[in-house]
Amino acid sequence: MIDAHAHRVPPDLRDRLAADGERLGVRLRPDGRVEFASGEVSRPIVPGLFAPQPPAGCDLQIVSPWVDLFGYGLDVERGARWARLLNTAAAGRPALATVPLQDARAAAVELHWALGHGLLGVEIGTNVRGRELSDPTLEPFWAACAEARAPVFFHPAYTIPTPRVDAYYLHNLVANPLDTTLAAARLIFGGVLDRHPDLVLILAHGGGYWPYQFGRFDRGHAVRPECRGTRQGPRAYLRSFYYDTVVHSAEALRYLIGLVGADRVLLGTDIPFDMGDPEPLGTLERAGVGPRERQAIIHDNAAALFRIESSSS
Repeated sequence: MIDAHAHRVPPDLRDRLAADGERLGVRLRPDGRVEFASGEVSRPIVPGLFAPQPPAGCDLQIVSPWVDLFGYGLDVERGARWARLLNTAAAGRPALATVPLQDARAAAVELHWALGHGLLGVEIGTNVRGRELSDPTLEPFWAACAEARAPVFFHPAYTIPTPRVDAYYLHNLVANPLDTTLAAARLIFGGVLDRHPDLVLILAHGGGYWPYQFGRFDRGHAVRPECRGTRQGPRAYLRSFYYDTVVHSAEALRYLIGLVGADRVLLGTDIPFDMGDPEPLGTLERAGVGPRERQAIIHDNAAALFRIESSSS
């Protein structure tokens, strides 16, 4: 079994920041938060991030950076060095890179470095501190990803700030999947998928609301002139993405698999966070997934996508 969605922070982050943090504009505060020269401050680091524990039956866990450490607010030079620090710490293990997406050309350079040093792909936020992923300035990054056929994992970050999600953990329950949906919409309506059909894109948390509201996208495409710039109707792009299984509902997972196909779904846990799925195999079982589909979801899709030569299922 391959867990394609988990997160990790370098265990020696404190030492790395002590050595290079001042030069990079990044420091670890006494309260356990990471502070950037841009004014961004992370949440306290969950202890499990230093050594995420795979779920039962997991043979390989592909770890991604923690989104609070993207550092997109740093200037380009320091952002590139910060990404290199994190990627150097991740090299040599099944992991996704981070890139300084505040500058597309610097991000493309870092992507190539990471792929050349054994990292399996890249994780990016669903926007760049409010700049949309369809922004024309990001074209060099998308071109580099498409040329390399590098898996790009989208994870909610820099979600829309509004007091309406301050209570009841709604910033996670509602705002996170909403931001993934907005990212998918921008990539579709903004023409990124048309310009770069070779992109390999993975949406966290079952794709947010996009797979469940694609009909509304289609309706907009049919009746609104501003939605007609795509070569095809929105539903045609459902299989332009891969989706993880972190939907917390067997019913929703069954629907997702039926909609996009088992070959477009990857098992994920979102470990070590409390909103993750610590028993993904149980979720699959309750969804009534057959043996062939199960094998694809828990192993074969991720092995092919991330070019993993051998891993038991």
